[in-house]
Amino acid sequence: MKVKKKVWIKILTCFATILIAIPLLSLSVFADETNNINSDDLAVVEKIYNANSGILNWDIENPLSIENIQWRVFDNEYYLTEIDLSGTDIVGEIDLSACTYLDDYSFTNTKIKSIIFPTHMNHIPLSSFEGCMNLEYINIPVDVEMIENSAFKNCTNLRTVIINSYVDILSNAFSGCISLECVTNAFYIDSIGRNAFENCSNLVFYDDDPTDSYIKNYAQSMNYGFSSNLVSNVTGYVSIMNAANEKNSHGKPYKLGIAYLYDERDVLIKKQQLDEEGKFFFEQLSIGSKYRIVLDGEFAIKRNKYFVASKTDNYISTKEKSIPLITCDFNKDDTVTAVDAETIYRNAASHDEDAALYDLDGDSYVTVSDAGVVYATVGFSYDD
Repeated sequence: MKVKKKVWIKILTCFATILIAIPLLSLSVFADETNNINSDDLAVVEKIYNANSGILNWDIENPLSIENIQWRVFDNEYYLTEIDLSGTDIVGEIDLSACTYLDDYSFTNTKIKSIIFPTHMNHIPLSSFEGCMNLEYINIPVDVEMIENSAFKNCTNLRTVIINSYVDILSNAFSGCISLECVTNAFYIDSIGRNAFENCSNLVFYDDDPTDSYIKNYAQSMNYGFSSNLVSNVTGYVSIMNAANEKNSHGKPYKLGIAYLYDERDVLIKKQQLDEEGKFFFEQLSIGSKYRIVLDGEFAIKRNKYFVASKTDNYISTKEKSIPLITCDFNKDDTVTAVDAETIYRNAASHDEDAALYDLDGDSYVTVSDAGVVYATVGFSYDD
């Protein structure tokens, strides 16, 4: 009996050891799986989460457990194959270009601002961006052969679509895109489905071939615009900010400033001195392209303005509604403080050639009134 008892004790001990080891082994395997996630795909997921950590209830330390995302193993690594964030309030810029095996995605009714597509997929999925009202610009990759039904339906702020290869556009793909002004490289469009551009009343198709073509005939038959002119320009006006609220700022033109024009790759193209009206004008731009304008000056806090050249004549601002620019950062620390106001007092009653730098109210003199403009903008930062 004693021998049997010892045997049973050994059996129970082994069984208990196995029970303890199984979950530990599972955790070890899961940790190994996590370490085998493709680094590029993991970076995509982490970027989305970091921009939306207050919205997404994700365990970012265990990406394989996230319900919105599907993974598959290829060559002993986990790759992102599906992501569905439709109906969430996520924001920001989504970049899927590094996703090698992604074959389905959906961002329906989200608040994303921009999308860079995966480069290997030959289609844009059904309703994948429907109702994304913050999208303004999309650049369709070369490999895309089909834009499926309702892919961008009701993207009400979408203004520009760039086509880069021969493509079929299916029914309702851009229906309800009421701000859409520009589809470039339109000669690549092979076919257009029913109501694909319904309610796009301001739409112009741009095709550098002025002769009869499928897209030209389609545009004419549907009462859309058509143009073979692919050259654009942009105009804007800049003023000195003289109030704590941009809407209440009605300063004089900032004629001492400079405007810099950068392309989508952030390469400087041109720069230009603002004229007596605080105006800049850049021409010979490419229709459909994205640009950045930087406004700056000797004592200015520089300001960025992004735009898409979605039509022939583009306006960043008008003379009546100019862009306010802070021009009293005299100690160049990127903020306005009482220290900057002291500079005004030191230069009060000045009439030398530098006086214009401190004449913020436009009365041709440097006085206490100019210091008031400084105090009005203390601590202000742009909303751009």
